[in-house]
Amino acid sequence: MGFFGLTSGQIVLLLLIFARVGAISFTAPVISSPRVPPQIKAGLGLALSFAFYSVAARDAAVAVPTIPVFVLLLIKEVVVGLVIGYAASLLFNVVQMAGEIQDNQAGFSFAGVVDPNMGHGAAILGQFQMTMMWLIFFAVNGHLLLIRGIGESFLAIPVGSFSYDPRVTPYMFSLATTLMMTAIKISAPIICAVLLADLAMGMLQRTAPQLNLIAVGFQIKIGVAVVMLLLALPLVAMLQRDLIPFNVNVLEKIFSFFR
Repeated sequence: MGFFGLTSGQIVLLLLIFARVGAISFTAPVISSPRVPPQIKAGLGLALSFAFYSVAARDAAVAVPTIPVFVLLLIKEVVVGLVIGYAASLLFNVVQMAGEIQDNQAGFSFAGVVDPNMGHGAAILGQFQMTMMWLIFFAVNGHLLLIRGIGESFLAIPVGSFSYDPRVTPYMFSLATTLMMTAIKISAPIICAVLLADLAMGMLQRTAPQLNLIAVGFQIKIGVAVVMLLLALPLVAMLQRDLIPFNVNVLEKIFSFFR
């Protein structure tokens, strides 16, 4: 039995491909943004499913399964898509983490908590650096690398088959440590500058107790943070640019565990 000229096996394979690509479209960078309507995410996922059909069908191990087996395969494809999308968005998570660290040191975290426009906590320096990360991502064709990674996922993890490699777990733990160190590197200039400013204000308060440095402490720390961010902007941009090939290597490493 067919539908629109497609056989039952082709329809099953297309639905499984759409499950993976759709899950990626809801978690991967760029298209996972809340500003992108869900209809566009679903439409893009369907278009990519048709585009990658020939690639996925080459190594797919899917016949016409029973309904319970089909549901299990569908859940498996969704989980694989979520993992791939999350791994692809790690570079933006690192930048967001670095921005939150900077906000906590510079005193911007209070403004993020009470921000009435966002409706939730927002890292101010993190939003600035995220915007810069978006620009760098598109400038180096990161969106094309993401699409290529989706296609490679069907070669590394064929539709209808899955095997777990025990090396994945220790690798993910080491990856978390590496990402934390990268976030600290990005935020290091502001952290050091604000710590030096705190040390200078503390020494000045001890030598001249009559000065009310507490009242102007926030303004001084914010000013120092903004000036240091402007001075360190080329270094921060270089570190953010290096995150993109690093993220590509992470995806290739994860795919290699399943080949």
